[in-house]
Amino acid sequence: MASNPSIARDTSAAMAHRPVVVLTQEARLDVVLAGVRRAGGDPDVRTGPWTDPGALRDALSAAPEVAVIMCDAAEAAAVILAVRALGARPIPALTLTEDDETPSVSPAALSLIADPRLEDLEIPVPSVEDDAVRRELWDQLRDVRAEERHHLVEVDGGPALADLAERGAPAPDSWANRAAGAAGVLAGRLAASNRRWRAQLDV
Repeated sequence: MASNPSIARDTSAAMAHRPVVVLTQEARLDVVLAGVRRAGGDPDVRTGPWTDPGALRDALSAAPEVAVIMCDAAEAAAVILAVRALGARPIPALTLTEDDETPSVSPAALSLIADPRLEDLEIPVPSVEDDAVRRELWDQLRDVRAEERHHLVEVDGGPALADLAERGAPAPDSWANRAAGAAGVLAGRLAASNRRWRAQLDV
């Protein structure tokens, strides 16, 4: 990952436990960031298309509270592995269809979840009030053994949409945006938790 091992160690120490959202739909970036703001108390965030290992290391070495990496679906697994190598916590943003009737996980997202190189990921799943719809969504994830290999975290993506609406930039209340918002909310929560933890260490 880095030609200088000491740089890799320093970067890992700086980025330990920092949430990094891996986003394959750049159009959802504003929704992710809104979720981060809402749940994380407006933390320091860096965003960028850092698929090159060196660029990724340089970007994360600044130790932002949250990072959002935009990449193609085909690159997502490699990016997740690189983020982990730097000591951070990758959070793949689940890609759902925009059909407001029934959410459907994209084939690319299912392939990523099933990738044998990836285990123990924290995967935010948007909360669903309708039991039948919720069961259908979770059955899609169970079909690729997501619950056995990863940590599925049910998260309400609504706060991200509320944040955008309050700022005068509303986004459609679609499943795709709910999923992106859920990823941002989870990252924001982790950032806020890390902030409290660091504050306790400084006392």
